[in-house]
Amino acid sequence: WYDTANIHFCTIKDFVQLCEEINVKMERAVALDLYGRPVPLNLPWWVWNMFGEQGVFLLSRGGGK
Repeated sequence: WYDTANIHFCTIKDFVQLCEEINVKMERAVALDLYGRPVPLNLPWWVWNMFGEQGVFLLSRGGGK
């Protein structure tokens, strides 16, 4: 989806899958609500699409390359 000429919306789940595919490590992540505040729920990232408007990720290079 990310390597096309067409515009595609990216969900938090899509972004996490992309990070796994390109060997990027997620050091930290937080879901934000409509107003940019952290979502006050302690939920796994795969539920964030239902409650968060945005995701903020701290990334680092994965191992092996």
